[in-house]
Amino acid sequence: MANGTTRFHRCEHRNGIVYFWTSPNLTLVAVIAITLAAQVAVVSIPFTQALLHAAPLSLSDIGIAFAIGLIPVTLIETEKVIRAWIKRIHASHPERRPAV
Repeated sequence: MANGTTRFHRCEHRNGIVYFWTSPNLTLVAVIAITLAAQVAVVSIPFTQALLHAAPLSLSDIGIAFAIGLIPVTLIETEKVIRAWIKRIHASHPERRPAV
């Protein structure tokens, strides 16, 4: 592909780090969207509430669940950024590299 996004995507793969926002996996996004829709259906549709003994969630409960769910993603993406930063520092200053 000839757009700038593809070049940036390839550059990110070359150094071994893939950030979600530069290279979205569309299958993963679709699975997440379907899972989210199913979870909302379970707590919103009266038939599924009765079948699964579920109760509707308040907006604050949904916000808390969403925030807690973001914690692992945030930690993983932060680790990627820190590792790339450390790798860049070591590449630009060979005298700082740890002995192997």
